[in-house]
Amino acid sequence: MSAPMDMTCFQSLLDAYGADPGRWPAGERAAAEALLAADPTAQAARREALALDAALDLLPHPPVPADLAARIAAAAPMRTPRPANNNRPWPMALALAASAALGLWLGVAAGPWAGDATAGDFASLDRQEVAMLAFGPTLDEE
Repeated sequence: MSAPMDMTCFQSLLDAYGADPGRWPAGERAAAEALLAADPTAQAARREALALDAALDLLPHPPVPADLAARIAAAAPMRTPRPANNNRPWPMALALAASAALGLWLGVAAGPWAGDATAGDFASLDRQEVAMLAFGPTLDEE
């Protein structure tokens, strides 16, 4: 069940959609009809809206140019679809590989041996030392 409607919301509903409940939004219709059934002020406001609707219905409808729909469609901005990269994993894989290589290079370059290390110095490293180079010291080594 929808929340009760107050008179301010009911008046806004009448102003926007008129007095015909068939034009009211479905989500607000039940609450508006409940207020209308119980509140004399809402009933008076609906009578005023009915009179306004009847007066507006008497006015002649302005002519609509035959090409109006075509002009509106032509003036609407065109959206160009973006190509989907969902089936191409290479850009993401390359970015991941580049960031890993950069991290490894920075770890080696910032080490205490950075100034005078040679390739032979790294060949003798054990598994824990390589992990320390790649990921930094663990909490128990600090």
